[in-house]
Amino acid sequence: MSKNTCPIKHLFLITIFLSFVLTFVVKNVLAESCDSISDLDAKAQCYAKKIEDKQAEYKSTTKKLEEIRSKKDAVSAKISSIASQLNVKQVEIDSIQKDIDSINKELKEINDNLADRKGAVNEKTNIRNQVLRNYAKTYRVKDIELFTNLLSDNSSGFSIENLSYGFAKYIANNLSSTIYSLNQEIDSFQKDKAEGENLKNEMLTAQRSLLAVKNELASKKSSATGEFTQLGSKEEDYKGDLADLEKEISELSAKQQSILQAKGGE
Repeated sequence: MSKNTCPIKHLFLITIFLSFVLTFVVKNVLAESCDSISDLDAKAQCYAKKIEDKQAEYKSTTKKLEEIRSKKDAVSAKISSIASQLNVKQVEIDSIQKDIDSINKELKEINDNLADRKGAVNEKTNIRNQVLRNYAKTYRVKDIELFTNLLSDNSSGFSIENLSYGFAKYIANNLSSTIYSLNQEIDSFQKDKAEGENLKNEMLTAQRSLLAVKNELASKKSSATGEFTQLGSKEEDYKGDLADLEKEISELSAKQQSILQAKGGE
């Protein structure tokens, strides 16, 4: 019998305990509604407690709002700093671009001059070669005629050969001298072109580096702007919460004053 009644006894005690707890919870839940309390003192205390809780919540929300505004100001300063850096980088990029454009213009002039000089060299070379070919075809006479033939002016083949050779040599030498000068100019232009291309490549590398920095800054600015927007949204939420709390505190204070006045009229 004792073994069977022990569990029943424990169950009975647990049931009583749970009933007590439930009753206590229900009473406290009901007590949360100050309007349901009939005793004026208890009702006034209930409103006072609610006002105190709301004021504490208001203070906590105000602190959160101040923190949000502080973070927002810091992010705003960060955005301004990044924007300033972006402007500086853009100025540097634009400056380098102007230099690159200037170099491109100079390189175009060099390429035009190179094309002109190379064309002139080809033209002079062709003329020189043509003169030498014409000399070989037109003015050379058979070897035996150099000894036997006399021309109308009593010139021998040797004298005609010498005159022709001297003329051809003079033309060829002048053309060769011109070709040499043109080739010298071409060499100079090609050196200038190589230097210009190297400088251009260095500037393009610097420009790419600046663009990479600019893109990184732009990414940071975008991220900071998103954060600023989120903080602004939270700020508005907290401002709305404070407005609601102010309204609730005002309504509770009005009810508390009404009870105090009712007590004073007793």
